[in-house]
Amino acid sequence: MMIGKIKEGKSFGGCVAYNLEREKAEILYAEGIRTTNSKTITQDFNMQRKINSNLKKAVGHIILSWSANDRAKLDSNRMLKDAKEYLDKMNIRNTQLLVVEHLDRNHPHLHIIYNRVNNDGKSIANNNLWKRNIQVTQAITKSNGYYFAAGKENINRGRLIGKDKVKLEIFDAVKSAIRTADSWESLRNQLKYRGVDVQYKYSRNSLQVQGISFSKNGIVFKGSQVDRSLSYAKIDRTLQENSLKLLSNTTEHKSNSITNSPIERAFLENKESTGIDYGKIGVDLASILFSGAGHIANDEVDPNLKRKRKKKKQTLKR
Repeated sequence: MMIGKIKEGKSFGGCVAYNLEREKAEILYAEGIRTTNSKTITQDFNMQRKINSNLKKAVGHIILSWSANDRAKLDSNRMLKDAKEYLDKMNIRNTQLLVVEHLDRNHPHLHIIYNRVNNDGKSIANNNLWKRNIQVTQAITKSNGYYFAAGKENINRGRLIGKDKVKLEIFDAVKSAIRTADSWESLRNQLKYRGVDVQYKYSRNSLQVQGISFSKNGIVFKGSQVDRSLSYAKIDRTLQENSLKLLSNTTEHKSNSITNSPIERAFLENKESTGIDYGKIGVDLASILFSGAGHIANDEVDPNLKRKRKKKKQTLKR
């Protein structure tokens, strides 16, 4: 699957140096800048950013990655073609660009540095940029028949840092907790134990919950940003299903316990021996137990009771 990771910063010099000053880095494409060396590239980026000095974070940095499963389908030209399609669909146009391929990882990937101050001196908007990124990368993945990983099982967790690491930790914690939680209180308690806090978004002038966010180490993500399956509505549905399963299992357990009790067995034995379904004719269960096959004589429990009855009969005869 093609994946896009978006960053924004203030220093073109640091970003250019990071991407070019390594052994296995190759420039695939440049637009509006000289590529003599890192210094000239940085100078050209900074020259254009001065046109709009009010934009503090003028550095756009995107990492495009493909699955190692797609290596046979990819070469530098194909990756560059995908990168240009990606930029066009992301509305990143009419600006300075530098596309660099890195060959130091198992999976194919490249870096795009672009100036958020475009050639007309206007700022390239970044609203909904991260949401569009998911939509665009998925569309390119499908149209090219790239490998589509199910879930997050193929993520190289050891290489994650910063917000990406925290986001995956939140994902793991929430996914683990909702397997057993049967209420929001239960979910919050389990997540608190794992260092994750829950915040609700309420509709204006009411207590109706519209959304949910999770935070850890001071970093906050909306549920849908962590994963599309972790929106408030989807989590709430899962908790309700868990609650119903728990209720069903509890009811079944109680039913089995009653059926196996001495009282119930006596009732069933009496029914089989007489052929009468006492449940249908409304006879109380207690009366069944003290008659016929279910009867336990009191004088069998108390031996002195027989002698008392015999003495009483003799007194009456006199």
